[in-house]
Amino acid sequence: MNNSDSPDCISEILLSQNTKSKYNFLYEHVATIFEEDETPCFVQLGRYGDLLNILPVLRFFSVSLGKKIPCVVHERFSEIFEGVSYVMPISFEGELVECERAVQMAKSDYRHVICTQMYGNASITENLPSFSLTMWQQAGCQHLWHYLPLIFDRRDLSREAHLVSEFSRNKPIVLVATNGVSSPFPCTNELKHYLNVHWGGLCSIVDLDTVKAHRLYDILGLMDRAALLLATDSALLHLGYGAHVPTIGFTTSVPSPWHGAMPRRHWVANCRYEHVTASFGLFDAIIEQRLKIG
Repeated sequence: MNNSDSPDCISEILLSQNTKSKYNFLYEHVATIFEEDETPCFVQLGRYGDLLNILPVLRFFSVSLGKKIPCVVHERFSEIFEGVSYVMPISFEGELVECERAVQMAKSDYRHVICTQMYGNASITENLPSFSLTMWQQAGCQHLWHYLPLIFDRRDLSREAHLVSEFSRNKPIVLVATNGVSSPFPCTNELKHYLNVHWGGLCSIVDLDTVKAHRLYDILGLMDRAALLLATDSALLHLGYGAHVPTIGFTTSVPSPWHGAMPRRHWVANCRYEHVTASFGLFDAIIEQRLKIG
């Protein structure tokens, strides 16, 4: 890596450049940071939601450098990379919290290591609105949040079609997902009851918590066809970015707002967990608009 430059300066350059007009310049800039035979290694052990969140950054580096980007990932979650061609997974055995050990493992083979993992990373500070942005900040890419796409270039269309056929009822599809490990959702029963009672007659309400997909990203086929996604702070909320499905995102504010996902432009609403049951009227208006009722 050139001594006069580093990935940290990507952020500073973005502050002084018009991102849209200088998009190609940004790719070229990343290519100048590293020597021709040098490849940065990322560390992101999991979980699925965090891996989905960082995939646009990995692709950005891959396109810029013209090569696969290695990423240390926990063996339990490495299968998500089967859906992309631009990442070279390096399997990690151990606990998710062992961030430092994973970094040292990466440093044994790579000169430059970019750790985007939040869990178990003692050096992280809550200096941005969301952990999602902080992850991107580790690679100097936080100002590209709205410009780097989530792309699965190895989708299995036959598996997706089979999944879609199970839920196609000649009615608009509304997806709901409330399962989450890192940010448990307290209003699952109330939300699903509301959707089924108020909208079950007009829509095909698909509970993604019960969908059995071969790979998580196979659900993109359903998302491509959905009128709306209602999702809590979970992997499926992040996956929705890959389909740009209109989304009502439910985000946590516990223990602080930083722990909630960062909204994206395809979201039609962002509702904190504590406000969900008081917002059913708002959801009615959004669903009516999405279904073109009235």
